[in-house]
Amino acid sequence: MSAARDLFLEIPSWRVAAGDDAYDKLSRSADLWRKSGQHFSAGLAMLAAFDAAWGQPDRMLEALHLGLADFERVISEQDPSSPASIAALYKLRQSTDRISWVSDVDRATISARIRELSSELGQRLFSHFRNSEHANSYLVRGIVIVTNRDGMWDTRFPDYEFPWALSIQDATKSF
Repeated sequence: MSAARDLFLEIPSWRVAAGDDAYDKLSRSADLWRKSGQHFSAGLAMLAAFDAAWGQPDRMLEALHLGLADFERVISEQDPSSPASIAALYKLRQSTDRISWVSDVDRATISARIRELSSELGQRLFSHFRNSEHANSYLVRGIVIVTNRDGMWDTRFPDYEFPWALSIQDATKSF
């Protein structure tokens, strides 16, 4: 495990961790991941920091902007069909709505951006998996992208219908 992951795991994931200590640890873990080129994991840490800063809109917005920038970097630097890029696009789409929680951004603008990201995600999934051995089921059953948050990635195709079309899971014991 990396120092960034150790620091990140000090914050309980089963509840929203609030407070300056949680925010600082999550920010430090994001910085460490950025330095090692793991921008997806840095983005996840900053989304958690957003939650830790609850009640402090400026700090929340700063954490959110950093997290979204990390996801954007993964999308721009990684191959569009890579698990990291697909996962970053999914998290970017999922997290974009949070901007309206802490700023005066026009709701129509946010909705348009979410539609744009959803369309791009659909196109990537279709382009990447349409010729795979799982082509007959990935749109129904979904895909599960698994990461250890330190650079190891895997894509799995469940044998059952998954509750979400795309799931991102942390599986340290899988690698």
